[in-house]
Amino acid sequence: MPAFPNLRLCAALLPFGLINCAQAAPAFDAESPWMLGDFGGARTALSQQGYDFKFDYTGEMGSNLHGGSDHDRTARYSDQFGLGTHLDLQKILGWHDAEFQLTVTERSGNNITNDRVNDPRVGGFTSSQEVWGRGQTWRLTQMWYQQKFFDQKLDIKAGRFGEGEDFNSFPCDFQNLAFCGSQVGNWVGSIWYNWPVSQWALRVKYHLTPELYAQVGAYEQNPSNLDRG
Repeated sequence: MPAFPNLRLCAALLPFGLINCAQAAPAFDAESPWMLGDFGGARTALSQQGYDFKFDYTGEMGSNLHGGSDHDRTARYSDQFGLGTHLDLQKILGWHDAEFQLTVTERSGNNITNDRVNDPRVGGFTSSQEVWGRGQTWRLTQMWYQQKFFDQKLDIKAGRFGEGEDFNSFPCDFQNLAFCGSQVGNWVGSIWYNWPVSQWALRVKYHLTPELYAQVGAYEQNPSNLDRG
């Protein structure tokens, strides 16, 4: 998942191909990068000093119109709130090429796949609503420090994050989980943790050229990271 450059509020009805991301400055001004406005210039001033914040919301609705395990027609709604901050530590503390990311997420709702598309007695591997996965609860999704060296050729990230952020990454442009996010986590989720689950981790990347890099990562393997408590 991406870092959090600005404050924005997004509502999505992905199964119908409708996406509405309002941006503003005064509030709801289409020319502004912030939906809720610049707060009298405060957001711009904070961004210039290295402090960026984000609040976002994603809602996904699914309905089984025909077929599936249960032919009874109904709909399910799932959503996710995200709260985050990205700190440019070079601007804040004078640490060259250093940054910090903190993200907390909360998921709630129901998934149409669980009791309509798939047979509940056997379950399934994927989900029609990707924001439903990994439990309906609050999670510490990101808490990492990143430092670059040697003119940004060497890039080290340490803290709490998922494997899918840096390995087997895949853009999340669809609502169905089979077309969204790092696929390894969808099929072997007891081993590979994607957003919104985090774990203690270290990732080291070296750019051989601007277009070519090699990287290696070490990740904590702890099933309790999947708990909702």
